[in-house]
Amino acid sequence: DATDVGNLTVARGALAGQSSDTHGYSAGGIDYPSGSPIIEYATVDKFSFTSDGNATSVGDLSGKRILLCGQWSASHGYTSGGIDDRNDKQTTIDKFSFASDGDATAVGDLTTAVSKMAGNSSPTHGYTSGGQTDSFRQWAQIEQFSFASDGDAAAVGELTLARLYLAGTSSATDAFVGGGFIDNYAPVADVYGVNTIDKFSFASGGKSVDSGDLVTASFMYSAAGQQS
Repeated sequence: DATDVGNLTVARGALAGQSSDTHGYSAGGIDYPSGSPIIEYATVDKFSFTSDGNATSVGDLSGKRILLCGQWSASHGYTSGGIDDRNDKQTTIDKFSFASDGDATAVGDLTTAVSKMAGNSSPTHGYTSGGQTDSFRQWAQIEQFSFASDGDAAAVGELTLARLYLAGTSSATDAFVGGGFIDNYAPVADVYGVNTIDKFSFASGGKSVDSGDLVTASFMYSAAGQQS
């Protein structure tokens, strides 16, 4: 089992994660304090991999956002998409440095405003997959943006199944996108979990295949993915 090794600077959910070689990062998110208004955050927290302990706040995103996804290169963390504090879905791609603490800057846009999607990282590019568009459409699109040069993302493929609230993990050569759920915006019976694990090669430009299944079909609200 996991052990509790520290705390974020503030309790929140629906946030994005990034990893440098030495530290983990948590960006954005939302809290529902009892008896108080909802609070959305732009905060970027940082915690050490080498020693257990609490996170520290090292900067802010370019705006408050929730239900966004995270990517990372060897030198920078990225967040993309999400919903801002006006409840509008976003296209923004933010970037912050691992080498020096500080605020993120907006460096590009996704092709479509989307939230509740998965994030993946190759050595050279960031990816977003699936999610939900501003028209509440379930999304299968896979988008790619470069780490080497700031700029907008481009559509490079599609998942085998359009869905939202899914989790992404990455190897050195492939992206994996697992779980999520489908909501047909009809009776409750039309809302169901998905156990599919999609896989697409970074070299092939985003052609996704069904590579297996999770142990159970789960709603997996804002689930997280990790990789060694």
